Amino acid sequence: MRSEDEANYLSGVLNAPATTDLTRPLMSYGKDERDIHKHVWELPIPEFDPADPSHRRIAQLSADCELLVANFAIDPDLHFAASRRRIREYLQTTDSGREISELVFEMIG
Repeated sequence: MRSEDEANYLSGVLNAPATTDLTRPLMSYGKDERDIHKHVWELPIPEFDPADPSHRRIAQLSADCELLVANFAIDPDLHFAASRRRIREYLQTTDSGREISELVFEMIG
């Protein structure tokens, strides 16, 4: 990454529920969806442009979500996948999490 904003933008895009939803039809199926890391790059994710207001907004919202998650109580008895699911569910209850998903869907949907 060339900047912290670019890293936050990419983190926001890659972790948005909209990105998962748009990638799902591209993934192979078995027990569950597989290999999202291979197929997400088939989406038209634009390179970070610091002059683009929506890119800057995604970066800021992603940084906000990072702070929210840093204060999220993790249950040490839960499997990591369950913890990850709970964090994602929590973020979708926040204004920042919902807005990221909306912006990402508008951008690549």
